[in-house]
Amino acid sequence: MSTEPPHVSSSRESENEEARGGVVSNVRRWQARFADCSPLFWPLAGALELLTGVAGPDGFPQPEEIDAALGGRAGIRFERQRPVSRRRRGPRDPRDPASMYDARIAREGCVPTRPGSWHDLMNALVWATFPLAKRALHERQHRLVVPAAPGESARRPRELDALALLDEGGVVVLASAAAPREERALEEAIARGDATAFVFGHAIYEGLVFGRPAPLASVVVGAAGASGATVEVADRALAGVLADPAQIVDPTDMLRLRADERLLRAM
Repeated sequence: MSTEPPHVSSSRESENEEARGGVVSNVRRWQARFADCSPLFWPLAGALELLTGVAGPDGFPQPEEIDAALGGRAGIRFERQRPVSRRRRGPRDPRDPASMYDARIAREGCVPTRPGSWHDLMNALVWATFPLAKRALHERQHRLVVPAAPGESARRPRELDALALLDEGGVVVLASAAAPREERALEEAIARGDATAFVFGHAIYEGLVFGRPAPLASVVVGAAGASGATVEVADRALAGVLADPAQIVDPTDMLRLRADERLLRAM
């Protein structure tokens, strides 16, 4: 898989069912060449190469294999998530803050990973592609989480909602000139090659595998700079935005683009 963004037909409104995931639609069994379902997987090329040939007993890489293949590049450990009995957690039982997902990442350098989960595999691949941005995002979420008192629901400020949208369904766009501030103008800049879009949200990649309808992605725009529009530059740019507590404090702070082949440069 190329590490450069591919081009697509200039007919931006037409959709190729095979490229959008039609080949693997509704198939949840392991398929080693799952990334062939869409050219939008191109930012993950380096991580996908490390995963080549890695497989568990049923073909699906287990958390231990994922960690061995991707942990070094991601700068974090992928650890098998232990099942939690519903009987052990009643509606009035407070959660131990140290056991929460973001706390495991921030304090222990560990990402709980479920075996046989496409969602968690995509998350690991994104970690191995955007390690600076993923760590910055989860550390910020960890600082924002306020443990609920017994019998109360955890508070979820709008900032956490915005960060969750970015984590699951985000796109980073690097522009070579002044960044457009309107969705249509940004989409046109991408089509012309004046901006490059990188899918960041692991739920978007999961949706591509299953052939789900393209969602509206939450977009963070940065400058390509002298180094050009590379995955490494996108990682640093997004990490810088996430390190600024004045940015991404509400879901409405981000532009929205359809996560389909309009995120690729037109031929």
